[in-house]
Amino acid sequence: MENEIRDLFDDELRAAIEELKYLRKDTKAYSDAVDTVARMYKIRTEEIAADRAFMAKSDETLDRERDYEIRKEQLQSERISRRWKLGADLAGIIVPAAIYALCFFRGLKYEGEEEGIYTSHTLKSVIPKLKIR
Repeated sequence: MENEIRDLFDDELRAAIEELKYLRKDTKAYSDAVDTVARMYKIRTEEIAADRAFMAKSDETLDRERDYEIRKEQLQSERISRRWKLGADLAGIIVPAAIYALCFFRGLKYEGEEEGIYTSHTLKSVIPKLKIR
């Protein structure tokens, strides 16, 4: 619909320019026709400028939406990588502690009824150094 209106307007502008060929230059009809063509041409150029501004604005909007989607994807991937890094850091703390505890409790032995002491081969060198007061 909009293109049809533009085409009709362009046809009218061409017809007005063609009409100038058949008018004498020193008549009032010629000056009126020139004014009409000038106004029509001005309207058409303003319409073209408005279309270009609209297209530039819509391109900016599309660019912003595209940037938003890219940033959203980046944030999602950063969030996932942070979670994996946190999991790896936690595993770096928990796994060695669990292995140490497992070794400690496996090495823990009861040294008889009379002494009533639990000893561990893991801490055998550390226990004599502790000073209990």
